[in-house]
Amino acid sequence: MEARHGRLLMCSKEIRKIVLILVGLFAAGGCLNRVNPDSMIAKANDSNVKRLATMYSIFQTQNGFRGPKDEASFRQFIRQQDPQRMKVAGMDISDVDSLFISERDNQPFKIRFGVNTVIRGPAMPVIFEAEGIEGKRQVGFTNGPMQEVDSAEYEKLWNSETKKVKSIEREG
Repeated sequence: MEARHGRLLMCSKEIRKIVLILVGLFAAGGCLNRVNPDSMIAKANDSNVKRLATMYSIFQTQNGFRGPKDEASFRQFIRQQDPQRMKVAGMDISDVDSLFISERDNQPFKIRFGVNTVIRGPAMPVIFEAEGIEGKRQVGFTNGPMQEVDSAEYEKLWNSETKKVKSIEREG
């Protein structure tokens, strides 16, 4: 019972950390007085690469800091979320398939499954645009950030040591 209580406290601390980061980003920009929380969440999740990276981080937080083992478990997790909360973040659990497609290149994302983390761990690359546009591809990281990178950086991130289990690439 004591160990379970400790894990719950750790999970709630991580969720609080993510919320504080988002609030801090907007407060630093002077936007806190003009933006409501729903707008902040929507802005932080304004693309599918960011949405999936956010969901990956939440999955880790709720599952002992382990990433989803495969696409099926990740999709199932997303479908089980509160529809109203998902809507605020620009997600519709009745159309999970569309989340897994980049709006920029209309290709399925490459996803690194089984990436684990620790409390206060580094942001790790987990969501990768397949083709991108104009030689740049977006990469979504745990804990929220997204970077647009060239081919050399993309390959470095895709092949980095944070890759714990094989990824899958779906046929288009």
